[in-house]
Amino acid sequence: MSAAGKERPERPRGFWLIYVVYCLILLVGTVGVFEVILRSKGFEPWILETDSNVRIEPGGRLFEIDPALGFVLIPGKFKVWLARDYWFRMTHDSGRLRITRPPDSRPQARDPAIWIFGGSFVHGWSLSDEETFPWRLQVSLPEADFVNFGVSAYGTVQSLMQFQTALKERPAPHGVVLVYASFHDMRNTFSRAWRKLVVPRDRLGVRAWPYVRFDREGELVRHRAGSSYREFPFMRRLALANWLEERYNSLEETRLRSHEASRRLLIKFAETCESRGIRFLVAGVTPDQVTAALLASLRRHGIQTLDISVDLSLSKYSNLPYDIHPSALANWEFQRKLEPALSRWLRRD
Repeated sequence: MSAAGKERPERPRGFWLIYVVYCLILLVGTVGVFEVILRSKGFEPWILETDSNVRIEPGGRLFEIDPALGFVLIPGKFKVWLARDYWFRMTHDSGRLRITRPPDSRPQARDPAIWIFGGSFVHGWSLSDEETFPWRLQVSLPEADFVNFGVSAYGTVQSLMQFQTALKERPAPHGVVLVYASFHDMRNTFSRAWRKLVVPRDRLGVRAWPYVRFDREGELVRHRAGSSYREFPFMRRLALANWLEERYNSLEETRLRSHEASRRLLIKFAETCESRGIRFLVAGVTPDQVTAALLASLRRHGIQTLDISVDLSLSKYSNLPYDIHPSALANWEFQRKLEPALSRWLRRD
């Protein structure tokens, strides 16, 4: 009989059921092996961290929705508990900015203004008003008027928007300090890595996060997006799923060119200041290679930079176990490192 005429051997009854079970066992076994390896190396399933222990009086919140910036500070005096034995006081003025001097103290009209922009490190989360470095700078350089534009969770995009709006509403400042941290990169492009951190904890229901992306011509374009984040299946149960999701997020960060987006935004900041005769300084606040590389790139572009970072892994420089943000001592270091440069600004006029 020819080969074409050979009959296929008859499969035993239940073959396909056994084959499917075999494949499932192989798949589960492979996942199990990877799960054991990853957990032995310290990887865990995704644990959703919440701020449910935070208590704010009065009103229960510090922020409210803003259609342009996403959210802004609520004016008023607040007391915030992070734990039963740890609390701090926070005061926002009528302009929705954290104060840098006692409420009954007013700057003189002739005082040169220095505006400081950034996220929670500038805003001073987990610290009382007088412990923040913008307040300390106000005390050490009373001849200037320091304005704290910092807002927790803001990136460079929102800082630039704040700056552009403030220039329309206030007299131009003597100088501007932009505090940059490497984690601002993911904020500026609203990547999955950033959405993973903020969207599940968003109690305000922010509907318009501003961010930038590169268009086909390589130019930055500003966008807005609502709060949305889609988890990988099983990432709250399997370390493997969470590990794969983090690898995917890292690849997306590279594709979005988030670090380059931050650099372009800071150059835009500098160009706006230069066109108006405003001094500009970028202060790096995180001691890592990403921040150092950006500062070096900006210096090559003729922009003044300064490394004011401290080692937050040292207990004295953070508020752990209550909070990971910089301590009062760390803010003293920020003030100490910034003061000489700002003092020179003031002496030159």
